[in-house]
Amino acid sequence: MNDQTPPFLRQIDDHDAPARNLGSSPNLYLNSQEAQVLDLATAFSMVAESCKNDPAMAQRLIDMIGIEKLETAKARRSPVRMPITHIRTIECSIAHSPSRASPTGKDGKPRRCRPERDKLPYFVSIQITDPHSRGLSDPAWKGAAQLRTPERAARDARKNDHKTSLSNEYADWLDEAVLPLASQREFLVGFLMDKRKGEGTYFHEFQVILVSEDQLEARNLDGAVILSREADGRTTAIYLPPFSPSTGKGKPLSSSFVLQSRGVRTQGERSEWATGILGIRAS
Repeated sequence: MNDQTPPFLRQIDDHDAPARNLGSSPNLYLNSQEAQVLDLATAFSMVAESCKNDPAMAQRLIDMIGIEKLETAKARRSPVRMPITHIRTIECSIAHSPSRASPTGKDGKPRRCRPERDKLPYFVSIQITDPHSRGLSDPAWKGAAQLRTPERAARDARKNDHKTSLSNEYADWLDEAVLPLASQREFLVGFLMDKRKGEGTYFHEFQVILVSEDQLEARNLDGAVILSREADGRTTAIYLPPFSPSTGKGKPLSSSFVLQSRGVRTQGERSEWATGILGIRAS
C-alpha cells in the first residue's frame, strides 16, 4: 500500500478486503501493488467492518471525524420549545418597524390594499433565564414572534410555505382555543419561533403570545400572556408584567424597540431591573 493511503486503511489486513464482485466496480485489492480506485460503498463497508473488529480503531475514527462536536452542534441547532418550568426571569421586548412601501405604484396609481401581504410591523424578542443561567446576559432560551391580527393568524397558520413547521393540529388549536379569545379581546397573536441565519424559521407548535392591540398602539401595555399547550393537553398561561419604554438600567430602548417587560418569579428579586412579577397558571 503506498504512502498516500489514509492511515485508517493501512490497518486493514488482506483478509478484511471485500470479495471479488462485491459492491460496484472497481474494487480495491489491498494485496495489489497497482493503484486502484475505491468506490465509496466499498470503502464504507471496509471501514465499518474493521471498526467492528477493532474498538480502538473505531474510537480513532470518531476522534478524526469529531462526531461529538457534530452532535453537539446539531443539538444546538435543533428547535427547542420555550420552557415553562424552572423559569427565573423573562425579558420580552417589542420592536416596531412600520412598512415604508409607497402608497402608490410606479404608475402613480394607488396600490391595491392587500392586508394579508402587508409587512408585519411588530416583532417580539423573548429571553428566559433559569437556575443554570449565570445571569441576565446568559439566557437559557431565546425566541421571537411576529404579531398578527387574529384574521391574518388564521390564514398564515395554514399557508403552504408554513406546512413544514406548522401542522394542521396546531392550526386547529389556534382556530378553536386561541383566535376566538384574541378576536373577542382585540389581541394581536404571535407564533413563537426561532429564526436562525441560514437555517430558516422554526415555529414552536402550540406556543403563542397575545398582546392587546389598543394598548400596544398607545404604548401603554400593562402586560401580555404566553400560552403553551403541553403534550398532556393542559395549557399553561404565563402572564407578563407591565411593559416599560426604558431598559432595566433606565435608558431608552435601542434600535426600533419601543416597549419591554421584565418579569421575575418572586417579590423583591432584581427589583431595580424588573417591571413586575410573573404569573404562571396551568389549566
